[in-house]
Amino acid sequence: MNGGNPACAPMVKKYSKAIKKEQSLAHIVPKQAKPIFLSKLRAICCYIDEKLQSGSLGVDKKLIYLRDQAFFKIQFFAGHRANDLGQCITQEIRRLPDNEGLVFSHTVVKTLSNGQVNQFAIFRIADKSLCPVQGLETHAARVGDLGIDVSSGYLFRSLSHSDNEVLDAPLSSSVVYARLKYYLKVLGMDQGETPHSLRSGCTISLALSGLDQSSGVIMNHVGWAIRSSFERYSRITKNS
Repeated sequence: MNGGNPACAPMVKKYSKAIKKEQSLAHIVPKQAKPIFLSKLRAICCYIDEKLQSGSLGVDKKLIYLRDQAFFKIQFFAGHRANDLGQCITQEIRRLPDNEGLVFSHTVVKTLSNGQVNQFAIFRIADKSLCPVQGLETHAARVGDLGIDVSSGYLFRSLSHSDNEVLDAPLSSSVVYARLKYYLKVLGMDQGETPHSLRSGCTISLALSGLDQSSGVIMNHVGWAIRSSFERYSRITKNS
């Protein structure tokens, strides 16, 4: 038969149930991503800034560094999933009044379903080395100088395997993972972090900032529909 969803087959469901039972009996506690906080993010961004100021980079390397610094800053301050942020398109972004920040209205594929839109904002901050808005503006302006137009389509572009061609394709989470691990290892700071570590660092920072944790403000910002996700990332149940 060529119709139907094979994932709904009774055999697949039976196998999935057996695996869940096996994992439950093994008493394995899911490992959470080690959070990345502002000090480590600043170290990565400063390293990238030094590379961009070296003056000896090819177009491909400039694009990668410009893209990476903007992506990491936005992911931390937005708490967004790396895979979802990598699929953002420029048309989803609007400026706030007085140019104080940017609003993303992004349709995500996992965190929210059924075509719902996750709307979040990022704001200008005094620390220019970490400011997500300035990071994105720098990315857009300087890749434009390289002849790459990001005024429409995917905001963060992928490169071919040979790094000599800019693709009309979203930035994958696997590429984000590889780039983050590269910076952490070069700086001698790798403690097992992943792109989820930026999301975790954002959530914990917001939870400790004095925001009302019961109001749903943090959940709405990050895009969670259930409180258990917020509690898991913020570790509030461990600290209460």
